[in-house]
Amino acid sequence: MRRTTLAIAGAFTLAAAAIAAPPALAAEKVTITLAGDRTTVDADHRDVTISGVVTAGAENKPVAGVQVDLSSTGQPNIEDPTTDAEGKFTATYSSPGVDDEITAKTGVTGELEAGEAGPLPIKAVRSKTRMTIAAPGSASKDVGVPFTLSGLVEYEPAEAAGTWKPLAGAQVNISFINAECTGGFPVPGSVTTGKDGQYATQVKLPCSSAINANASVAEPWFETTYAALKNGAIVRPRSSFRDVKVTMDPYGLVKASGAAATSPVYREFYGKQILLERSWNGRSWWTHKKLRAGSYGRVSAQFTVNQSSYWRFRFAGTADAMPATSKSIKTWRWTTKMSKISVSPGKVRKLKYVTAKGSLVRYSPTSRKFVAYGGQNVRIIFRYKGKKTWYHLAWDKTDRKGRFSKKVRAYGDGYYAALFHGAANFWATGSPNDKYVDTYGLPGSQRQAGIQSFLTPFTPPVPAPNSISGTTRVG
Repeated sequence: MRRTTLAIAGAFTLAAAAIAAPPALAAEKVTITLAGDRTTVDADHRDVTISGVVTAGAENKPVAGVQVDLSSTGQPNIEDPTTDAEGKFTATYSSPGVDDEITAKTGVTGELEAGEAGPLPIKAVRSKTRMTIAAPGSASKDVGVPFTLSGLVEYEPAEAAGTWKPLAGAQVNISFINAECTGGFPVPGSVTTGKDGQYATQVKLPCSSAINANASVAEPWFETTYAALKNGAIVRPRSSFRDVKVTMDPYGLVKASGAAATSPVYREFYGKQILLERSWNGRSWWTHKKLRAGSYGRVSAQFTVNQSSYWRFRFAGTADAMPATSKSIKTWRWTTKMSKISVSPGKVRKLKYVTAKGSLVRYSPTSRKFVAYGGQNVRIIFRYKGKKTWYHLAWDKTDRKGRFSKKVRAYGDGYYAALFHGAANFWATGSPNDKYVDTYGLPGSQRQAGIQSFLTPFTPPVPAPNSISGTTRVG
């Protein structure tokens, strides 16, 4: 009986426990409302305030203290909010500049199901942009000389069409285009606009070029814009002279030649004016001759001067070629002087001999005075009375005291003179006089024409009188 009683009592206890346990409650459905203060974003309005309410059950009871997971396809960093006592939440969405969709989710709890809302579409609007580019000053630039490119970049606000605002932080890329330049062309550069949308950069070009620019920013809020420098940049190539030669002989005959050219872009110099300039000291210059370039820019001139000088060619420049000046060349000769010639006797039988004498000196730049000029060849010349033709008679060499003395035949009545033809750094000079000799008693079988056949006609370049300065000769 005892066992039976205990068994019945246990069964009763279990039944009572089963009747006392409440039934399990079903999790409530969660509802999330999701909204934004704007559905479009632009460069001036990049943030959206996201708001919403989390409720549960048929009575839409606010759910407090639950974390709302906000996400978007654009994957910006959105800080997840937590609902307040009224089930409300807010968060700031910063757009990356692309169209996006935002969703909101809550997780499962013991009393609540998972909740989800969205997607909330956010449309990104790109702003139109525009830019200018200019090269202040003359349109003509010079190779290797920097000049400034500048301009303004602006954008049109999405909510204020027709108005323009400066675009700060835009990267302006500069490019150059010209098929003439085969090498050494600069790498395109870039510059960033300031707060006022302005940009400026210095460039150097090797030749004329079209110049293009585009402005863009790293963020996708703005359309890329382009501009080109009107008519491009006209760049004058460098000019230079080559093969420049200037020589002056002992009689002052100057021969000057050279050629002008441009690089790296060739420009024809034909017909352009080239100046041949002259200077006493290599510092102060004046124009001696105006020349016109021939084919390939060649120029040449020949003339006589009687002074030592410096010479150079100069091109003043034109719209399509830079100015240029050649190297200077010094043509310098020191003065020589000859004494009066003496011939004796002054009267002699024809075909007999007379003696021509004189002396030669030169200016010494070291001692700054005239000294004997020994070891130099002096020519003795003759012309018949009443005639213009000179004839060579003989050579003589000056001794260490610069003296010469030569016996020559007297072919008839006439004049004798001496001539020094100059040396590497010295002027030619002649006797400042000619000496007359009277002849007589020519044998009847010999006539003047026959005598002349033994002589060599000679046309001497007659040097101008010498100055006493020692460095130049005044004509």
